[in-house]
Amino acid sequence: MYKQLVCIVASGGWWLVALPLYAQMSDTLPAVRVYGIPLKDYTIGAKVVRVDSSQLARQNHNSLSDFLQQHFPFAIRQYGNGMLATIAFRGTSPNHTAVLWNGVNINSITLGQSDLATIPLVSQENISIHYGSASTLYGSDAIGGSIYLHGEPQFSSQISTILQQNVGSFGQSFSTWQFRKSSSKFYFQTKTYYQEALNNFQFRNFTKPNSPIERQSNAQIRAWGAVQEVAFQPESNQYLSAKLWYNDLHRHIQPSMAVNNATETQADKNLRLMLDYVLHNRLGLWNYKLVYIYDELFYDRKDLTISQRWIGQLDYEKRLGRQISLKSGANTQYIQVNTRNYAEHRTEQRTDFFIQTAYRPMQKLAFTLHLRQGLIGKKTIPLVPLLGSEIILLKYEKHQLQLKNTVSTSFRVPTLNERFWQPGGNPNILPEKGFCAEAGLLYWYQRQKMEMQIEATHYQNWVDNWIMWLPQGSFWSPLNIQKVHNRGAELSARLRHTWAKVHLVMQGQYAFTRATYVYENEVTRNFTNNQLPYVPVHQATFQQSLDFQGYNLTLQSTWTDVSYTSLDNLQYIRAFNLWHVQASKVFPLKQNKIFISLRINNLFNTDYQTYYLRAMPLRNFMLSIRYEFTKNL
Repeated sequence: MYKQLVCIVASGGWWLVALPLYAQMSDTLPAVRVYGIPLKDYTIGAKVVRVDSSQLARQNHNSLSDFLQQHFPFAIRQYGNGMLATIAFRGTSPNHTAVLWNGVNINSITLGQSDLATIPLVSQENISIHYGSASTLYGSDAIGGSIYLHGEPQFSSQISTILQQNVGSFGQSFSTWQFRKSSSKFYFQTKTYYQEALNNFQFRNFTKPNSPIERQSNAQIRAWGAVQEVAFQPESNQYLSAKLWYNDLHRHIQPSMAVNNATETQADKNLRLMLDYVLHNRLGLWNYKLVYIYDELFYDRKDLTISQRWIGQLDYEKRLGRQISLKSGANTQYIQVNTRNYAEHRTEQRTDFFIQTAYRPMQKLAFTLHLRQGLIGKKTIPLVPLLGSEIILLKYEKHQLQLKNTVSTSFRVPTLNERFWQPGGNPNILPEKGFCAEAGLLYWYQRQKMEMQIEATHYQNWVDNWIMWLPQGSFWSPLNIQKVHNRGAELSARLRHTWAKVHLVMQGQYAFTRATYVYENEVTRNFTNNQLPYVPVHQATFQQSLDFQGYNLTLQSTWTDVSYTSLDNLQYIRAFNLWHVQASKVFPLKQNKIFISLRINNLFNTDYQTYYLRAMPLRNFMLSIRYEFTKNL
């Protein structure tokens, strides 16, 4: 038996979008093209990254927040290991990130954001990341960026199963069982998972004299869940699928360093059900969805909030000749929230209508135009447009240089908490509105054993009616304070090279972000031009992965600049640099495979925080053994 370490092939900076809509119609119906992320025709000019599914499989014990923090230069706020974790794209707030599950926004309808710690990687097949404003594609919340979780049934004659057990430092344990069986007509998949951690790690307490080493208390977590999908394909041009995703997470809420003896708890339960029908005929491609979402948050065994959503969605696509593509659709949802924090139970209906067109007058030039109109009850949300373009500036032998740009507006509907929380909710709060422009250059170089890709992007994003909770006497209340200006630049580079049986992947990413208030008012007149809290100006990541005859060795590094925690920029979290190393070995046994891996996080024992006074673990380990069986039927 060999002793080894694992790592995920670097994910960010990789440009991959879906294939063109479909070939021209003929007398024979073509095979169905199922939905994933929006098609390349409709993300023209945008920066979209699709995470490799093999990377997700290798690190499936992690939450989405842990994975993104290790692979992308994003501002992730973690209230502790396994605690509440949110993401902010390009200097915006966590409320400005849309998280979608197979095309449906699953952000909390009360909080307006997603806790990425409650999304285990094992529950997802594919993850795509859309940088920048995308309200015309995804609706409310997509001002700074979007995370798209998606999976599609694979109708191939195959059966497979996976058994996996992970154990690690401070009582970490992860188990999963997965089973999949499919044929040309049927698809069946089951996933179950269980995870727990004591989180009794040691940390340096900076709030006490001489910063003594203490042990973390009240930070235990326990989570389990299941994913179930059944699909039927009666003909090659249509299928019907039913999806279920249930997640149950119980956490003792990790206290700050200043009060390391608190006892609060929180229980989250999430149930998502989807009925999905896809039909491709001579009239076009039709996609119908019926969705039910149940979210329950039980804080400290006494404060219960239950929200339910019933959603209906229709998408239609059609190619008009060889140069023009059209996509249109509608989404309507009925919302119900029960909580003692509102004066009464709240219900609401929201509806969106959209149309997207793409025009390719020649192979090297493409344009797209989007329009979306939203309604809350009978109240109209301002029309949201987007214009994007791409042009290939250079295409010579193994080289290609492409220019991309988009100009768009965006919006965010105030959350129910912002409108109805008692005391302090503001029923008259205005929706946030944004204007975003970005431009990027993408360079490819490819030869037989080497592939290189470099991308540089510059963006400007203005958000008006920015909502901030501020003290109003004895309670806090949300107010539309003013306009915020976010701007910056992103650079990524990726290199793949193969020598005989050795495969090397190197990748680096850098993000420069400035996020400041634009106008002075009574709230921020002393803070104009200060950096917004929890938005590092500089962030960078680096990954190097080496494969040789079933062995994999990977080194990862993330660097995060100072993060201010107050509007006056006087209180801050220190910059930090984390290193992780992984190695693994694959043992093939006919139709079976055994993966043995070991990962060391925070290799150099760095003290760091991503949220003020919330301790994070020092050096820690994770050992994984996974058995896979696959057979073609």
